[in-house]
Amino acid sequence: MCGILCLYNKQRNVLEDCGKFNQMLHLLEHRGPDDSRTYFDSHVLLGHCRLSIIDLKGGKQPFEYTYQGKIYRIIFNGEIYNMNELKKHLIDLGFHFSSQSDSEVLLVCFIAYREKCLNMLDGIFSFVIYYDDQIFACRDHLGVKPLYYYLKENDLIIASEIKAILMYLGKCVVDKTGIKELLGLGPSLSPGKTLYKDISSLRPAHYLFYDGNDCIIDRYWGLQKKPHLKSYEETVQDVRYLVNQSIQRQLLSDVPISCMLSGGLDSSIITALSSQYVNNISTYSIDYLDQEKYFKPYDYQLTRDSDYIDEMVERYHSHHNNVVLSQKNLIIFLKQSMIARDAPGMADIDSSFLLFCKEIKRHHKVVLSGECADEIFGGYPWFYKKELYSLDTFPWIRDIDQRLDLLNENIKSRKYPMADIVFSSTMKRCVQTAKIIYPEKDILKEELLKECDFGIFEGKNYMELSDEPLYQQWIDSGGSNTFPGDENPYDFRKRSVEGFYKCMDFVYRMNCEDKKIETVAFVVHGGTIMSVMNNAFGGDYYDYSCINGSGYILECKFDENNLLHYSGYCGLDS
Repeated sequence: MCGILCLYNKQRNVLEDCGKFNQMLHLLEHRGPDDSRTYFDSHVLLGHCRLSIIDLKGGKQPFEYTYQGKIYRIIFNGEIYNMNELKKHLIDLGFHFSSQSDSEVLLVCFIAYREKCLNMLDGIFSFVIYYDDQIFACRDHLGVKPLYYYLKENDLIIASEIKAILMYLGKCVVDKTGIKELLGLGPSLSPGKTLYKDISSLRPAHYLFYDGNDCIIDRYWGLQKKPHLKSYEETVQDVRYLVNQSIQRQLLSDVPISCMLSGGLDSSIITALSSQYVNNISTYSIDYLDQEKYFKPYDYQLTRDSDYIDEMVERYHSHHNNVVLSQKNLIIFLKQSMIARDAPGMADIDSSFLLFCKEIKRHHKVVLSGECADEIFGGYPWFYKKELYSLDTFPWIRDIDQRLDLLNENIKSRKYPMADIVFSSTMKRCVQTAKIIYPEKDILKEELLKECDFGIFEGKNYMELSDEPLYQQWIDSGGSNTFPGDENPYDFRKRSVEGFYKCMDFVYRMNCEDKKIETVAFVVHGGTIMSVMNNAFGGDYYDYSCINGSGYILECKFDENNLLHYSGYCGLDS
């Protein structure tokens, strides 16, 4: 990996920031310890910390290329696997090359095709190009290489790591949005988000163009969903070809190559195929102190790795290194791993991976791994365990109740009446909300109070349904038609009222037993509320619509015949 850094402002002289810029670049030197270079002019500062893999002498950056009297400069982090094919094509177009580096190939490809070149690239990359006093930045298709940016008051800062931007700002601000990201999704993040105010991540398969006035961020590629029509045999052949091609292309290097070897399918396949092209390839495995004593099988690792690793080493004659980590070091490096990520991460998983890579780094700059193979080929338990893949949340974020409790400011900021007893719809979001509002109460769930089943409309918003003729027909009916595939709206309203009276009958019986229930809370859906209110007070059904987190307070009583009477209501708001 390399470190890239850019400070650009067309409206002022940025040379006054050279000292601070060098300090920022220093923070990225761990990404590229082989060389550090800069280019400065009045509107832009470019910096690059290089980890030299290809063309060790000729690929120094910022790399510049002059074409038709214009100078183009690039700072680049990554590898272009099809550089040789692209280079041949560009030579045929009349371009000339002074190096053997993929940086030059990438820059010339941009000169020839501008942003259209992005779909010609096979590789992992993030880069910044400065030309005509404007900036073009881009990130690879899947976002393997990081790229962060800050744009405010005409200052554009682009960096491989957030810490460099924070140094320029001189402060670290985590606002409400950042807290929500951390507590709601962490260690994942919403696409393009970071924990820090005004700092964004350039999304995978996106580019940024800034001329000092207008900033354009656009997507150049996206996955397409298509039916799989090939036979099993054809699929096997295709996967074999793609995996082989992927591994072979990543062996493009002017320095020795190694492989991580866990004994699992992904790393074993990579080692086996790499050994066909690299003689006496080096392999690395990781183990933990006293693992043989304390190992217990679990969903992510059913057996110890060592037997399978030994078999692979014997079969492919690799030069093998086993890295043993202590629990003490895992704890010590928790902080360092968080600093490396500029955010809290996966705890000991991060620290173990950091320590493992530090050990590999002592001997090899390039190592191939099987990271993300489980995501591609369905290796995790939530791909095949029904109790996990049937969850209505991310399987790896299962403590959703506690997270909602911390995050739902719309609910937390409102004041709700105390309640002696709490009823809820059986649907998960209602139950979660009820627990947030009334954390000390047992929540009584009633099936009849659940939201209307919207049939084929279920789970879709109005934008997704805008081109659906059946949805338009439902709209034209004023919402009176049956939802295609399921529940009639009037049946739903009737059911909701029945559920309400069923619950109130329960309250009546409890009071007959001297339970003294005076205040009852219902945490239900908007449609359920409108149904009950319309039945109790008349008027139009939609007169009783209310925003999320709001509702109504009813005054009611039972007569001697157990009949419910209403004397009025008021709005429940903040």
